[in-house]
Amino acid sequence: VEHQHVLYPNPVKDKLYIQNITENEAYQLVDIFGKILLEGIYQSNAYIDVSSLESGIYFVKIGAAASKFVKVD
Repeated sequence: VEHQHVLYPNPVKDKLYIQNITENEAYQLVDIFGKILLEGIYQSNAYIDVSSLESGIYFVKIGAAASKFVKVD
């Protein structure tokens, strides 16, 4: 069963959280061109620090699923 990952807050300034993710699941943060900008293993109650990213549209890929989020300043 494929579950939908929820990214919040969206839009985000600095700390991006993922809901409905299995602990220790691998993720990739990619731009609209598919370039991998960050990757790692998501821990429960953790967040992805996106403060260094330019404003724009990005995706978090977890397995075959990708979820969109907007980075703002």
